[in-house]
Amino acid sequence: MPVGTERVAPKATGHGAEADALPALPRLSELSPTVLALARRLDEFGRLGPSDAIASLYRHLAHWRAFLSIAYAALEPLHRSGELARAQESVNVFVRRQSVELANLVDRDLPAITPESRSAVLSALDEFTRLMIGRMIVTGKAMRSLIPPDGEAQYERH
Repeated sequence: MPVGTERVAPKATGHGAEADALPALPRLSELSPTVLALARRLDEFGRLGPSDAIASLYRHLAHWRAFLSIAYAALEPLHRSGELARAQESVNVFVRRQSVELANLVDRDLPAITPESRSAVLSALDEFTRLMIGRMIVTGKAMRSLIPPDGEAQYERH
């Protein structure tokens, strides 16, 4: 099995903890043109800056095309109004405060890395913490709120 396509057993969370293992994470090249276009459009929602990275959240959800379409329709007005970006900025402010507190607990007597490595690492961390992770928290939680309670209509896997 190719790296990154293994099935992952879900952790017990109280929300379908007894569900089957998650389906394999498809590569972008494995998505149909329609689903790829939808994933790329969703990936633009709430962006605070440019990035070539595409969040894997949409690849995980590509198994449920109907849900991706519903999520797009529900979240597009929030993206257009700037609400998703404002929510991500709020998450980023909270995370910065938390990370400062945590940084004070870290042992600072660590080996040094080269200036080139330092620059590259800071760039990667900035892209994923400022531009990606906060956005996935906001968008993922918003998508989670779209799932009907147990017993109501559910989204079928294609």
